[in-house]
Amino acid sequence: MIAKNVGIRRARAPFVLATNIDILFSEELMTYLSSRQLQGGLMYRIDRFDVPADLPVNLPVNRLLDFCRENVIRVHTRWGSRDAKTGQYYYGSARWKLMIRDLAVLLSGKVSEKRLHTNASGDFMLLATADWLSIRGYPELQLLSMHVDGLGCQIAHFSGARERVLARPLQIYHIEHSTGSGWVPEGDGALRAMAKSAVPGLAYSKYRELAIRMRKERRPIILNEEDWGLADEQLPEMTVC
Repeated sequence: MIAKNVGIRRARAPFVLATNIDILFSEELMTYLSSRQLQGGLMYRIDRFDVPADLPVNLPVNRLLDFCRENVIRVHTRWGSRDAKTGQYYYGSARWKLMIRDLAVLLSGKVSEKRLHTNASGDFMLLATADWLSIRGYPELQLLSMHVDGLGCQIAHFSGARERVLARPLQIYHIEHSTGSGWVPEGDGALRAMAKSAVPGLAYSKYRELAIRMRKERRPIILNEEDWGLADEQLPEMTVC
């Protein structure tokens, strides 16, 4: 997250999209991003569609994107992650079930974390640069990034950035990769084992504790100091036109 913060802090454009190198954008999404419709005060999120690692990279871009659209393995939505072919959820549930659950919690008088689209949030989180600066980027915790990007969503929300989830055909495709470097159902055990070993992660219980506290207090918890994003380092910069 520090590497992303380095770029966020030094960005000169009015908006910054935090994403990863294993993500492909649909043509419709690229058209939308270039249409100058983006607004400050919003946190843009999107569903993630996983596609096979053996992409036919020799194809033209439009046909490559057609391949992605036709070969989705699983989909990561606001309500959980599900198999694209069977519809079975790896975790989460159908939207109506979770809405009923949220309502039951509300009626009980308990406070839970704000339900935001935190699923695969490290792959696409778009804010106005001013909004990124107001929350001091992602939390710079010396931990595996599990739940850290989701915590960033919660901080942005309670700083006043309203969530806007972009709908199909505005979508991103995530290229499969080795287990342990990101969440996939087959590698869930390896990722959790890594979080318990030499590279500790942010436990979900801690994420939930901070998220609930922000909701109770109706304010963000800014975890970074003013020197976030390696502010004191003189780094080479290059302008790409």
